[in-house]
Amino acid sequence: MESPPYARDPGSTASLEQQLTVRRKRWAPRVRTGCWTCRSRRVKCDEAKPSCVRCQKSNQNCTGYLDARGRDSRGPPRPLAIAPADSSSEELRLNRHFIHHLTESVSKEFNCEFWRHHIPQFALSVPAIWHATNAVSALAWAAKEASKDPEADACAQLYKQAVVQHSASMNHILRLTTKHAVSVQDKTVILLANFFFCALAAHPGNIDNFMAMHKRTVVLIRYWRLWESIDSSPEVLQLLFLFIKSVRICEESLLITTLASSGDWQDALVCLQKRPLSSIITAHIELEMIWISLRVILDALQLQSSATALDVAAANMRRAVLQAKFILWEERYKALVLSTPNLHPLGAAALSVRYILTRICLKLRLKPFERVGEETCWDPFEKDFDKAWCIIADTLRAPISQDVAPARFRPSLRNSLLFIARYCRKKALRQEAAALLRFEVSNGPSGQPPATPLLIESIIALEEGQAGKCCQAPKCRPGEYVCNWHRVAKVHATSLAESRLHEFECLTVGNIVSGRPGTKFRLTAVLLA
Repeated sequence: MESPPYARDPGSTASLEQQLTVRRKRWAPRVRTGCWTCRSRRVKCDEAKPSCVRCQKSNQNCTGYLDARGRDSRGPPRPLAIAPADSSSEELRLNRHFIHHLTESVSKEFNCEFWRHHIPQFALSVPAIWHATNAVSALAWAAKEASKDPEADACAQLYKQAVVQHSASMNHILRLTTKHAVSVQDKTVILLANFFFCALAAHPGNIDNFMAMHKRTVVLIRYWRLWESIDSSPEVLQLLFLFIKSVRICEESLLITTLASSGDWQDALVCLQKRPLSSIITAHIELEMIWISLRVILDALQLQSSATALDVAAANMRRAVLQAKFILWEERYKALVLSTPNLHPLGAAALSVRYILTRICLKLRLKPFERVGEETCWDPFEKDFDKAWCIIADTLRAPISQDVAPARFRPSLRNSLLFIARYCRKKALRQEAAALLRFEVSNGPSGQPPATPLLIESIIALEEGQAGKCCQAPKCRPGEYVCNWHRVAKVHATSLAESRLHEFECLTVGNIVSGRPGTKFRLTAVLLA
């Protein structure tokens, strides 16, 4: 298969799309009785014990035949850690709810083995994770019951259990942090617990707490240089994957601008690119690092009130460094594709779309400006936006196996689509993107709509409503595009009281340059659906 050459062949992205389409056709239906490795790869398992022959021949780690109850589906019970000896009946009930309901509903974007096997193992063997998962289980269970009867005694008891379990997990984490030397295993436990704490912070929709928790966890990842331990355990790899994408995804999916940038990942890229790509997850981690670093450069320049030739030259120099890393990523991704018989189709599609958008940002022509940058710089990439849109639409509208969770937006595809809706100036494509968001992102447990589609629709309406009074050059043209002066550049959000009501302030580039307040509106919605 031919690798799409960087910025040399305008049809390269189309060939990548064709390759992904062919690869999807080669996938067999997911089996229900095979080992978890074959099930996650969606290939037929020969079900040999203790390890299947297919995994041995393909040098895969056969994870056995563990089902949701922690037992082998055909052979004798697989040895597992047991629950803590002092566990109460309520804790055991919460653990069962977590395994049977929550792990199955977690996004399986690239890997389900981590959630179906490793997380339950961690929960049973590590007290901090045991209590953290029980806290999330209690809160999710309470939210489900509250949608039926908010005044029920069961809801109050579950909320109380969530607080108790969260406190117990925090106590165990604090003991780990007092150690003189924190091992890789300890770091893994702390970061994994923080992932569940982030889920707790998102209830009942406190944006500030949620974003702050994510930011602090990424600071820990940078401080510990977690990428240097990526080969030590599958948990480290998965945690790096979760948090590398999660902060940017939270910012982009809510369209919220935080006070501090996510920063670039140049040091991590230097370390990671010394080795071949071993999986689609490592490929996504590196491409996401390049994407985040690139967006930091462009966002910093385009939000300035003016930019000199020196500013543009400095940005282009930093971008050239990332371009070299991007080309190296392409070469190594080609090797991964050639050596991997069946790439996860959803993961491959997410990478393909991110690849197109990254090329756009690398080829974007930057020019000095005195007052505000020209929005016309995105116009040459209308065909590229169309290609990315087609991959997203085809992937999300494809038939879904009964063994897969109901059709929902996967985080990477959703946020790539949001980027298209924000920066593509083709009105019809923006509206199609907003409509697909509304259709695919499901309502919350209480039936309330998610914030993201409502917010993007409000932003599009705000931007396109400025055409009649635009005095810029080039000016807004109704039904065609929005000038950069009237483009929403920052969104600030505030959670109001303990409800699902959130206030958003949208600031256009013109608001920022002139120091005027933005447009405010309120939404009653679920932040993360």
